[in-house]
Amino acid sequence: MLSAGKVRRLTEVSSTGGVFNILAVDHRDSMRAMLMPDNPDGVTPRTMTDTKLDLVEGVGDLASAVLLDPEYSAFQAVAARALRGDTAFLCALEAVGYMGDPQARVTTVLQGWSVEKAARVGASGIKLLLLYRPDSEAAADQERLVEEVVAEAAATAGVPAAQIHQAAEWIAAPKVGGARRRTLLHYEKGLIWGLKNYENVAAIVDLALLTGNLGKPGTGVSRLGGHQEGYVRPPYPGGRPALNVDEAVRRGEVKCFWVGGCNPVLTTLQAESFEAALVARGKPVRDALARTEGRPIGERVAAIVEALKAGGMFLIVQEIYMTATARHAHLVLPAATWGEMNLTSINGERRLRLYQRFMDPPGEAVPDWQIMARFARRLRKLYLKDRNPLRANRFLDFDWRGDEDVFIHARYQYDGGPSDPMEGYSGITYDLLRQLGNNGIQTPVRIVNGVPSGTVRLHEDGRFFTASGKARFIPAPQPWPGYAAKVTRQREAYAFWVNNGRTNHIWQTLYHHQHIPFYRDHNPLPHLEMHPQDAADLGIAAGDLVELSNDVGRVRAMALLTEAVKRGHTFMLFGHPRGAVGDLISDHVDPATTIPYYKGAWADIRRVGPRPEIAKAVSLLPQNVAE
Repeated sequence: MLSAGKVRRLTEVSSTGGVFNILAVDHRDSMRAMLMPDNPDGVTPRTMTDTKLDLVEGVGDLASAVLLDPEYSAFQAVAARALRGDTAFLCALEAVGYMGDPQARVTTVLQGWSVEKAARVGASGIKLLLLYRPDSEAAADQERLVEEVVAEAAATAGVPAAQIHQAAEWIAAPKVGGARRRTLLHYEKGLIWGLKNYENVAAIVDLALLTGNLGKPGTGVSRLGGHQEGYVRPPYPGGRPALNVDEAVRRGEVKCFWVGGCNPVLTTLQAESFEAALVARGKPVRDALARTEGRPIGERVAAIVEALKAGGMFLIVQEIYMTATARHAHLVLPAATWGEMNLTSINGERRLRLYQRFMDPPGEAVPDWQIMARFARRLRKLYLKDRNPLRANRFLDFDWRGDEDVFIHARYQYDGGPSDPMEGYSGITYDLLRQLGNNGIQTPVRIVNGVPSGTVRLHEDGRFFTASGKARFIPAPQPWPGYAAKVTRQREAYAFWVNNGRTNHIWQTLYHHQHIPFYRDHNPLPHLEMHPQDAADLGIAAGDLVELSNDVGRVRAMALLTEAVKRGHTFMLFGHPRGAVGDLISDHVDPATTIPYYKGAWADIRRVGPRPEIAKAVSLLPQNVAE
């Protein structure tokens, strides 16, 4: 992880393309030998300094940074103002150079110098020459220095040092013949829903930048999501960090809660508590609707408004199925899904494609955009009736006639130039996407000689989506903050870490598959993967019904035994209709981003009984096999 100071200094010493273009004039012994080959010791300090400053003044402004030495050029270059413009400098700290016995050189720091002193002089960074030959007498000392650094990293991350070495070799060890290794770096929900997830993901991107694994064939960094990666939408209207909606609902601050395409009763934090809040906050509205059933619409609206004033909350759910959350709704808006409408999507390789409608939506269901447009037009009409044009004008431009109108409307924010963001698709139409078929076109789309042209690979020119064109390293907090107090208390109080997530055998939370008998019958209960020894210690056999409990709630699952999880760890399918792991997740969120620590729950486990009848036909073989 990189601190804010390190990020700033790396930016200072790199070019606008994020490249380290450094002029090195830190040489001492080798420069003396170059200036006076017959008598290197005869070179005076004044000659060394003048030579170095001439080089800095002559070509230093062509470099992103200049590497200076503490003896002859660091103080001197600063005092003489030899560094021009925004050229930064680095300071070499080693006492040994490239000259001398190649078998016996050990890295030492120049006496009286340190990283702190170099920073006081104004250096943006330091250079420490680590000389290494595996067949030299000094090799052991150099290897010891590297191992000390690796050991510190291993202790912090909880990862064996051998695996850190292996990962480094995977990423950076030259291939046979000396060719540079190309590496693709991918990540998924373990980081996205992990502790300090923003910084975790940033660290992966930082690693790609540091190792040059961007903008070239065979390189890249991306998440592994199986759904669309590019989104085109209006800017977020609120402040940052984003509002914690769950807590706002519990506190009574939300008067109308509109849920679209998600099922928080099963998947949010403290899910059981959140469902209780939906029921309690929704009851005044439900009672008002019941009292006024059959009455004129104005009377019903007035009753709902009074219920909201009394602490009630109106719940709208926009869905294709009657989910657990939709069952608590006062208004359900039936939506169409893919195949029942035309839609566009951008996948993980930025490939924009058209998915064409091939069937009608059931009943009164319509696409999401139609639902939104109807509400917007109605609100505009009502605000105009109230003579409130400012509010009314917030709902202009919703007179869409079809799917492509929405697509074209969003496209207007792009011009096909280099400033368009990654999802930009200037000049694209449905007709063009139909012609392109399954290949689609890779975004961002640039207009070249009036023709839309896809971008096969991002950052090939060394420029990034920032004002300066430079890539930005995103720092991690220093020191690392560790677990929040409530998470620490849970870790200390309960025996098992309950990791959780999806399984390859069903999609998401059985969202769609629960309506298909084959999948429903093969996944009747959420499963909990346990290490066989942990299960034996608790008297649990494969297939047994178990209960997990902690200070947040409790949930039941069916035990599966596998050595794919470590002792003390478990893995539970999340969001299953018959058991939600969200009932165990604390309400902790990162205060800087409002992102939850969804992967961090600890609980005790007990055996409830033998395999339930509903699961008698389910295989108990491990779903993940450890080699």
